[in-house]
Amino acid sequence: MGADALRFVLGLVLVKICTKYIYHIAFFCHENTWSEHIIVSNVAVDALNTLLLMSLAIMAIFETLTDDHDLLRNQLAKILDLPDSANVERQQCFEALKETLNSHTLAEEEIVYSRLLPVEHLESEVREGIEEHRLSNQLLVELNSLDVTHPQWVAKVKALKDLLTHHLKEEEEELFAEGRKIFDSEGQKELTVLYLQKKEETIKENSLIEETPLEAELQK
Repeated sequence: MGADALRFVLGLVLVKICTKYIYHIAFFCHENTWSEHIIVSNVAVDALNTLLLMSLAIMAIFETLTDDHDLLRNQLAKILDLPDSANVERQQCFEALKETLNSHTLAEEEIVYSRLLPVEHLESEVREGIEEHRLSNQLLVELNSLDVTHPQWVAKVKALKDLLTHHLKEEEEELFAEGRKIFDSEGQKELTVLYLQKKEETIKENSLIEETPLEAELQK
C-alpha cells in the first residue's frame, strides 16, 4: 500500500474513532456536570484537529498516480523474474498486478482523464492514453483467461510490460506535467481522495473489464 493510500485508510479509521468519541460524549454529558462536559468536548476537538492535519498531508494526485506506476513496474518485474517452475507464486503475483492495474486504470480515467479531456491542447494526448489503456486492458483480460503455464503467458506479460513502460513514462513526463499547471494544490488533493475512493470501489467489485466506460464512449 502506498503512503497516500495509507493516510487515506488511517483517515477513515480516525473518523470512526471520532464517531465513537461523540457517542461517549453524549452518554457522558447525560450523566455528568457542565465542567466535565467541557473536558470531554476538548478531547473530541483534539481528535478532529488530528483528522484535519491528516487530511492536509494527503499527497497531490499526480504524485499518487506516480506511486501506483512504480508499484506496477515492480509487480511486472517480479513476475518476469520468477523461474518457470514457480507457478503458484506467478499466479499470486499476477492477481496482485491485475488488481492494481484494473483499479488504477478505471480510477485514473474517471477522476483524472475525464477532467483533462476537455482541455483543448491536451485532448490528443489524453485520447492516446485512453487507447493505450484499452490495449493494456485487452492484454490483462487475455492473461486472465490463460493458465500461467501456457506458452504464450509470459510473452503476453512481456508485451504488457513494454506497453506500460512507454505509457507510464509518457504520462509522467508529459500529461502529469501539464495537469499540475491546471489543478492547484487543493484541487489535486481533492482529486486524490476521489481517486482512492474509486480505486477502493473497483477493488471491492472485483470485476475485470476489457473496456472502461470512457474508452467505450470514445469508440462511438
